[in-house]
Amino acid sequence: MERFEDEGLRYAFRVISLAAMEARDLLRTGNPCLFPFVALMKGGVELFDEAERALTDSMPAGPDRADLLTGMALLSGLVSKELPQRLLRRRRDIMMESVAYEMIKKEGYDEGMQQGMLADAREMLLEALAERFGPVPHDIEEVITAMELRRQLKELLRSALRVNNIHEFRKLLTSGL
Repeated sequence: MERFEDEGLRYAFRVISLAAMEARDLLRTGNPCLFPFVALMKGGVELFDEAERALTDSMPAGPDRADLLTGMALLSGLVSKELPQRLLRRRRDIMMESVAYEMIKKEGYDEGMQQGMLADAREMLLEALAERFGPVPHDIEEVITAMELRRQLKELLRSALRVNNIHEFRKLLTSGL
């Protein structure tokens, strides 16, 4: 038994090793909140499908069940690539209701939006240069394509509209703006 005190609060706890515990014993508890840990336990890989069914059968539809299944997929990925894939194939519809799924989806959406805006800024700059000066030299196109800051691309677009020729633009580009 371990103890911890913090500003008058006392905690007593016991550190356990999930890997040393029997998955069958955990399933017998009937506590669906613990079922996501089954894959990490002795015999857990073999009992994974049973734990999944027990979790879905014992809980009403809703975000709690979705979160537990998502947690089960994440934790099972620590021991097998196949288990989370299998769970996702069978229970994707439920897992899509989880908070974690929403966060991952939003992060992917936000990242995709940022990448899209960056690609658009590069494209607009290259189009402006081509419209003003004809074909964009390969070295300039390579530098623009490698840029990762939208703000910098916007500044270069403004400069592309002001310079007299592609050589002036190249000087700006190589000077770091």
